[in-house]
Amino acid sequence: MKEVRFTPAQQAAIDASGPPRDTCVVAGPGSGKTTVLVEHYRQLVEAGASPQRILAITFTEKAAANMRAKLADRFREDPERRTELDRAWVSTVHGFCSRVLKENAVLAGVDPEFAVADTSESWPIERESLAAAIEELFRDQPMALRALVRGLSAFDFEEALRGAYDWMRAAGVRVGDLAGYAEPAGNELAEFVSIARTLEADQIANWNEAQRQYRDEIVENARRIVHAHGPLDALRALAGFAVNLTKCKRNTAAYDLASALKKQAEELARPFVTELYRHERRTLFDLLRRFDRIYRERK
Repeated sequence: MKEVRFTPAQQAAIDASGPPRDTCVVAGPGSGKTTVLVEHYRQLVEAGASPQRILAITFTEKAAANMRAKLADRFREDPERRTELDRAWVSTVHGFCSRVLKENAVLAGVDPEFAVADTSESWPIERESLAAAIEELFRDQPMALRALVRGLSAFDFEEALRGAYDWMRAAGVRVGDLAGYAEPAGNELAEFVSIARTLEADQIANWNEAQRQYRDEIVENARRIVHAHGPLDALRALAGFAVNLTKCKRNTAAYDLASALKKQAEELARPFVTELYRHERRTLFDLLRRFDRIYRERK
């Protein structure tokens, strides 16, 4: 088996020395989360921990199966451990919760015969629930729904909504919590204005005439963004804003200001987009709440 070289951050997550602790590995797809968890698990077992006392959970059945397979491979020369691993708590989040609820159905107040819906069962329910939520919102607020469809501008409107719902749930956010989320705040525009004004006021004594004219062009284009009539005009002005640093004199304060203005412009779209789609944002939250309610009822 090919030796895996771990990064310092991965080594820190793998290390099982010291007092017992919970370990949560958070990283992007394909970054080696499962391998890191397996190595951490292996160290715990080799240090004397029983697999029956270790809870290993992940988000997908594929990841859980991958983890079980890698653990079996790590202990292939230890039949006793392999037998223990067959009964170990290595599963998905919903698999673990299902097992706990079935074992404590009376205390949880649920039917012990409940089942976890697989994809073939949940997909039709989810699709029908979303269609019903869209129809319900269209009856109540047709203009708002039309505006949301135009705002999302998605090839598949329903798929975009399902994606938003799934990401929200994966992040541990409940639909009922959405109302408490304030609009994204930022001081990008204020910072942009400050830099532009400082650049305009700079004497640029050691810039040549062509460089001076280009500085004035940068400032004028920045002014179009700042004084735009509404967020849509601001976004259009922003799309035409550019700073070519090769046209500026290096190793000067004005050059640094032009560079900072360029970087700030890259972050400037967010407040304008937030303002432009403020009503659509509220409609989206409303639609997700309706969908969640109908989906839960049908499940």
